[in-house]
Amino acid sequence: MIRNIEDLANHVTYGFDQKHHTLEDAKRLIAKSLFKYTSCGISFYMPSDDIVSVAGYCEGSDREHETYELTFPFAIEKFDDVVAQADQDGCDTWDATHGCEKCHPQGTCDEWGNEFAPGEAGASINPECKHCGGEGIIL
Repeated sequence: MIRNIEDLANHVTYGFDQKHHTLEDAKRLIAKSLFKYTSCGISFYMPSDDIVSVAGYCEGSDREHETYELTFPFAIEKFDDVVAQADQDGCDTWDATHGCEKCHPQGTCDEWGNEFAPGEAGASINPECKHCGGEGIIL
């Protein structure tokens, strides 16, 4: 069970030492760890002392992702599930917007049916693309 920011810091940073760090240090370390050690990075903030918020992130996209909030206390599994979902949101945006010029030679459509020209920013990734290896491109 995660009862407070110190418990969360211990879970996320694997050994947070509250004797040598402040609560602001804990928040910074949690944010850094969650961004660095997830596939696409996620944002972390605390709108109040008892609420934790996480949201997906996608480099090169200004798409906003759903914000997931948890109020202390909460189960470790619940936090891990929320982090996984937020990270998946960012990864889904990456896959939908970072195709390379070879991913879809005939172009592709966005979620509203507008067709992108080949290589235009916003084309979805073809996971079997031999050019980018299904990783897409950084815009």
